[in-house]
Amino acid sequence: MAGSLLLAMALLHFAYVFIPSIPLALSGCYGWLVLVWLLYKLPARQFIQFFALAGLGAILLVIAAMRGASISISELLTQNNALLVMLYGVSFLRLSALPRADTKQQLGIKSLIGNFFGIQALGAVINLSILVLVGEYFKSHQILKRPQITLMTRAFAIAAFWSPFFASMGVALTYAPNASLLGILSLGIGVAVVASLLSLLEFKYRMGNALHDFQGYPLKLNSLALPLGLALSIIVLHYLLPKVPILTLVALLAMIFSAALLIIKNLAVQQRFAEHVQAAPLRMARELALFLGAGVLTVGLKSVLSTFPEVSLFNQFTGLEAALSLGVAIMLALIGIHPLIAIALIGPMATPLVANPNVLGLLFLSIWSLGVVASPLSGMNVMVRGQLEIAGADLFRWHIGYVGVMWVLLSLLFTVLLG
Repeated sequence: MAGSLLLAMALLHFAYVFIPSIPLALSGCYGWLVLVWLLYKLPARQFIQFFALAGLGAILLVIAAMRGASISISELLTQNNALLVMLYGVSFLRLSALPRADTKQQLGIKSLIGNFFGIQALGAVINLSILVLVGEYFKSHQILKRPQITLMTRAFAIAAFWSPFFASMGVALTYAPNASLLGILSLGIGVAVVASLLSLLEFKYRMGNALHDFQGYPLKLNSLALPLGLALSIIVLHYLLPKVPILTLVALLAMIFSAALLIIKNLAVQQRFAEHVQAAPLRMARELALFLGAGVLTVGLKSVLSTFPEVSLFNQFTGLEAALSLGVAIMLALIGIHPLIAIALIGPMATPLVANPNVLGLLFLSIWSLGVVASPLSGMNVMVRGQLEIAGADLFRWHIGYVGVMWVLLSLLFTVLLG
């Protein structure tokens, strides 16, 4: 039942995009119905963040209503709907996109560089699945050491600066509504290059002569065909169909690519899709609750601000405000508060003050990427700590220097871009 409801959410969203007479709120209703089912089936402790976000949002909505604001039920149902549909569509890529290990094994700096950019590119498409695959390989071959763990987690987090298939990009496009994919990509890729070079230099410095013996995951070169093909397809289709929202394109293309790859590999398409649809609600429980809760908070905050037009956390939004916002978001991530919460709070107040929405989008990507590395409760760190039995204190020590340096560099960049 829940799997069917989640699929209906996506299909109704697609239908609305191509047939606008179909209310988008229908898609939103199905998303909320899935959450109600999850709240009934799963322990309440798994939804603490949702209750906190939705509760605060509800309080703000009551205050706004008491001050005469008009509360839109449709907006409450659809605030993060496109984002959830994108995450649902992208989840299908795990069905057939996992790369196989090559029989040839490289050692040294070639292996390190190949792993760093290979994991980043593949992680950009299949998300946490790449960490499971590579981490299990390292574990089974008894090479699960600091260089391997730092490399794969750092590469994965940096993909958040540029991947159209990451939640970070969907969040940036949602909370910086006038930003464009290509505009954010042009900035995000540049930052990702700097972050990658910084990380590789750090690895070289820390490993010293041991770098010559570095052993990574033996990626096949043709494994990179999928992320490159998907990224190119998104850009081309966005150019050909400019009226179709980019998040919708990403979701549709991911599902079509998945089906095509299953057919090419001569796998049971209908069975694999049915199994995935059935399992999707439990796999997406955390993201579904988090984004729906954040949607309530965002609508509540916008509603209250509309009744206090003269009051805002920011009088202006220059490089200083961007740097402070990024710094505060990182500090919140360190104590376990998800980056989305900071973005949901900053977005409604900063959007009217920023002339270039692509720069605001870059700020949100930065909050997400650095927050994923810093937060002990991010999906990446929770997975690495649990499945690979790595101490949270070790992950913190291995990444905190990088986070600090990137905050300084990004603060300088925002000063140049925003004044």
